[in-house]
Amino acid sequence: MCTLTRWMSVYFWQKCDDFQISNHVCLNEESDPAKLSLVLTDLLQKSYPIGKPLWEIVSLPNYAHVEYGTFSAVGIRMHHTLGDGLALMNLVRDLCDKDVALDEEMNRLLKAVRKNNTLNFWEKMCYLFQLIFIAPSETLYCWLQGINSQSIPHDFKEDADIGPDGIIIVSTLIDLTLLKRISKKIGAKVTSVIHAGVAGAVRRTILDRGGDPRGDSTAVYSFPKLNHPGLLLNNVFGVPLIIPMSPEADIFQRVRNISKQFDRILHSALPMGMIANCNIFGLLLGVVGQTRFMPNRCTYIHTNLAYFGEPIKMFGTILERGVIVAGLQRKKNPLIVMTESYNGKLGLNLVGDKGVFPDEKSLSRVASYVEDEFKLMDGQFTNCNAAPVTYFV
Repeated sequence: MCTLTRWMSVYFWQKCDDFQISNHVCLNEESDPAKLSLVLTDLLQKSYPIGKPLWEIVSLPNYAHVEYGTFSAVGIRMHHTLGDGLALMNLVRDLCDKDVALDEEMNRLLKAVRKNNTLNFWEKMCYLFQLIFIAPSETLYCWLQGINSQSIPHDFKEDADIGPDGIIIVSTLIDLTLLKRISKKIGAKVTSVIHAGVAGAVRRTILDRGGDPRGDSTAVYSFPKLNHPGLLLNNVFGVPLIIPMSPEADIFQRVRNISKQFDRILHSALPMGMIANCNIFGLLLGVVGQTRFMPNRCTYIHTNLAYFGEPIKMFGTILERGVIVAGLQRKKNPLIVMTESYNGKLGLNLVGDKGVFPDEKSLSRVASYVEDEFKLMDGQFTNCNAAPVTYFV
């Protein structure tokens, strides 16, 4: 078993000589869902032992939740430097029952994605010229826009006490059928629809709290390198997605704007510029002993995961739901949004800084705004004969 060590900001593996499995696997027999939620929230803020592997598994055999219909749960805590979203999903699959057919399907999908992103000679030459003459200035322009974007102000209308430093977690489920219906009718990918809904909710939150209706809001959107195995966090790079604070002509203008930004990212040399920016900046910060380089002026962070195939099983029992949440760097971005598509549902998981979201009510309002944005997108197209949409909260 290995732990992490680093030289400046470059991380690498080092064997842990005193590893003991009992230090990383534990049992919690608490049955009250509210108390267990506090336990899991505290885990996100708990430091890892120095020099030990950065992961922990908590078995919750009595997690009987009437609303979700669950009878047990497993909590997996892992430091994000161990892998990106794809690597963490692979870890979950490794912990579950072996499914050869699913493994083959996943490999086939990854090969298809990589094949679609294979460049011919002239495309490579085009990318090379973009990388030399366009990507540096475009990368700098994108990050300057992000640094100059709106921040989420504290809601001074709330009576709740801000209290000590900490985080608030809110999680909800949305039917993927709704998002696919919107995607089909608008002609945009589901990813763009998801991000448009989240961006609209964040903008609405800023305006509710007296924010400036001018300027832009910015999401740091996490992307993986498709040809990377996913080990360590160097597989991930952030790209700022710009959303104007001023209202569009219609809600679908926002979706089209986001779709254009995604197309630009996926079919240009801009990702290489972003990767180079992160790597160079990380090395420079490593020289002065700093490893936190996520900009604190971008409005929020968004990462989106999708699980393809049949629901996975553990000991023969289907895992009905997965809740993916991440810790927040203090005094940095106050909100991280993690969305994952699994088992026919979109899991919307929000982690907020208590300095900006003092209680669960204030963060739940953001989740409600996301659902409202999806309903609005669907309502502008849906007629009276459309099938009703079921929401899970």
